[in-house]
Amino acid sequence: MRVAFAGRTSTEDQQDPTLSIPRQLANSRAALPAHALITAHFYDIESGRKDLAARGRGRGHEHMDIPVPRDGGITDLLAEAGRPDRRFDAVICESIDRISRRTYVGTLIENQLEQLGVLLLASDKPIMLNGKRATQILTRRVKQGVAEWYILELLEKSWGGFEAHIGQGFNIGKPPYGYQAAKIPHPVPARRAEGATKHRLVPDPVRGPVVTQIFAWRIGERLSYTHIADRLNLSLERCPPPVPPDPARALGRWSGSAVRDILTNPKYTGYMVWNRRSTKAASGKVNPPEQWVWSDQQSHEPIVTREVFISAQRIAKSRERSRSEAGPRSLM
Repeated sequence: MRVAFAGRTSTEDQQDPTLSIPRQLANSRAALPAHALITAHFYDIESGRKDLAARGRGRGHEHMDIPVPRDGGITDLLAEAGRPDRRFDAVICESIDRISRRTYVGTLIENQLEQLGVLLLASDKPIMLNGKRATQILTRRVKQGVAEWYILELLEKSWGGFEAHIGQGFNIGKPPYGYQAAKIPHPVPARRAEGATKHRLVPDPVRGPVVTQIFAWRIGERLSYTHIADRLNLSLERCPPPVPPDPARALGRWSGSAVRDILTNPKYTGYMVWNRRSTKAASGKVNPPEQWVWSDQQSHEPIVTREVFISAQRIAKSRERSRSEAGPRSLM
């Protein structure tokens, strides 16, 4: 009996795939009958909540020394299952939620395999090869439902925690250009003893004035993002360019997109704002403003007023009717 192993671990920063994938493989191998042999290995490092069309694109395995050979991801497994020269007649996973955290996607993959004559097995429940699958399917559907409920409840509670965190004025992630992070001792004694901190924003004495100037040029002269970047690049010492979270991607100069990111960031008004960008889309597209989570009050010193920020957003809508050049060029 030829069997393909299917594994998955969600993230490479919160979990350790070098331990998880070998454990999944060992549990899967131990559950198989003596006459079964694992002949192929497929696994991914990605969220199990993705749609099937978006699965199998994770690259985390490329820079990790995972002691399990890899023949591809879930999409490669499905592709080989449809070939006449496939190397397996069944697929085994540690538990059904390793196939997907969503019941619909998990049953879709199961159905595709079934239509191709490939049985989907899981090591955490009895493997029955005598054709009687009623109890097995019932158990599987219950576990799929529980797994989907668990992750949704976890996300809802995490979302609530983020909202409370934002409401208290603490920053999440790297401070926006123009601000620095002021460390605050963690309010939970146990976390504080571990050295954990929270962060509030304070103006950067060098970069804060650059932000003010960017808004002034945008509103006063209606300059495009690119022309503002050109002006800033004339004096990089006084207007140091932003450094992305990954310093290796730093351009060493201003770009139009960097200017746009500043002009569209509401944190410069002194309010803490979260969920501006989608965590589901790979491109991190901007969410509609009604989905943003704002602090109830100003939590840090503003660099621009709310009125100035709103004026800059209005210019973006009418910018195509405005000139690109304006007035004499003067630096800060």
